[in-house]
Amino acid sequence: MEFKKYQIKGSMAEDVSDTHEVVDTMNLLSGNPLSSLLNIPPIQEGFRDGKYIHVSDLIGKCPRAIAIHYVHNRQLYGMTMNHQLGFTFSQGTAIAKYVEDHVIRTAPEHIYGGWQCACKKTEVLDKTYDQVSELKCKTCGTGLYRYKELYLTNDEYMISGSIDITLKFGDLFYVNELKSLKKDGDDGFVALQSAKPVHRLQALFYVWLMIKSGRQVSRDFTVFYINKAYGFKMDDQRKEYKIRFSDYSSTLDGYLQDAKAIKIAREGGKLPARPCEDLYCSQAKKCELAPICFNLEK
Repeated sequence: MEFKKYQIKGSMAEDVSDTHEVVDTMNLLSGNPLSSLLNIPPIQEGFRDGKYIHVSDLIGKCPRAIAIHYVHNRQLYGMTMNHQLGFTFSQGTAIAKYVEDHVIRTAPEHIYGGWQCACKKTEVLDKTYDQVSELKCKTCGTGLYRYKELYLTNDEYMISGSIDITLKFGDLFYVNELKSLKKDGDDGFVALQSAKPVHRLQALFYVWLMIKSGRQVSRDFTVFYINKAYGFKMDDQRKEYKIRFSDYSSTLDGYLQDAKAIKIAREGGKLPARPCEDLYCSQAKKCELAPICFNLEK
């Protein structure tokens, strides 16, 4: 058997600066190209603007600042992003995708949400995967394999939430909040003995939104953690905390009052109360809306 021989033509540049064919507008080749590019800060996240306030913003941000954002059209920023956070969040996104794909494969009759094709022109909402697994997009020809978290809204309080993984058992829904953690440290996976309060609160809100939407919901829900570091056993990799909704449902009351106050302000009423005594408290120093906040009526 004879093999064809191919001659590869090219050359090794001895000095990049002497090769006029090279265009290096950012002067990357004079140093370490990728390191130089990563010295450029990432895109900063803005506040999730829209008709509804996401429950994670309601939990994590000042209600007066949110109201000022809507009423006075002032920019409210999200978390200050750097590449270190970007790397961490990307790991969490990849882990969540892995879990979603596994549940889709192993329990297509139970995982519930929205489903998209590759080109995103075909979408079906509020179905289990087995109900859409045979469908194809007429534009791109792919199946509806892209999972979209179940998105819920409530007009009474103008809040919304997206459930990480919703499982459906007949007419009964079960809410799962999925988180990934670093291994060590006081706030890491190994030290974890129960669901973190902020994660429990998010999941509580999702169950509440499900109830308010008229669905039949399990009285329990799960906050599920995955260790970002390798574990030799599966028990070294996961912790699942099953929580009774009624045990903590009262913790939602204060946040619902905040949501109602924001809604009243958006409808022309008074702004929510100012939580800071002056511009020099630690919370006000970190707030980009503090100057206008203290120039407005209480």
